Amino acid sequence: MDVGGGTGILTPMGSVCIDPSQKMLERAMGRGLKVVRGKAEYLPFRDSSFDHVLMTAAISFFSDPHISIGEASRVIRGDGTISICFINSHSPWGDLYKKKASKGHPLYSQARFLDIDDIERIMSENGIEIDLVISCLQSEPGEELAENDVVEGASGGFVCARGKRSQARG
Repeated sequence: MDVGGGTGILTPMGSVCIDPSQKMLERAMGRGLKVVRGKAEYLPFRDSSFDHVLMTAAISFFSDPHISIGEASRVIRGDGTISICFINSHSPWGDLYKKKASKGHPLYSQARFLDIDDIERIMSENGIEIDLVISCLQSEPGEELAENDVVEGASGGFVCARGKRSQARG
C-alpha cells in the first residue's frame, strides 16, 4: 500500500494507492492502480492486511505523523515492512523547501519537515525498528546530480528509512 500516494506516479503497480484527494485518485486509477480514498491517520483496512506500506514524500503533509506510522504498523503483517521516504530537514534541500515555505509556497508552507532522528523516534515509539536507511540528492540544489547518488545513511536531501516490527512487539 502507498499511503499518501496522490496521483500514483510513484506507486508500485499492484499496490493500493490511498489518498484523501479524489482528484488525485482519479489520476491514479488512470494509471491502472487500485485506489482507496482515506487518510494516513485512519487507514480503512483490517489489522495485518499488507506486506509493505510505503510513504513517499507524504509524511511531511500528514496531520499527525505519529498516528500515521502507528496506523501503518497496525496494517502490516507480522514480517511486513514500512518504508518512509522524506525530504531531509537537515540538508540543503530541506533548507530550500523550508525557505519556499516561509515565503508562502502553497504546498511547502503546509509541510512539517523531518529528519532521520524524527523518523527513527516515531517509528520506534510505534514498535518499528529501522533496518535500512538510504539517501540520494547528495548535491546542492542547482548542481548537477551525480551518478550513483544513492548511498547508505541519511546524508542526502531525500532519505528513505525501512523498518520492521521489533521482536519485542512481535
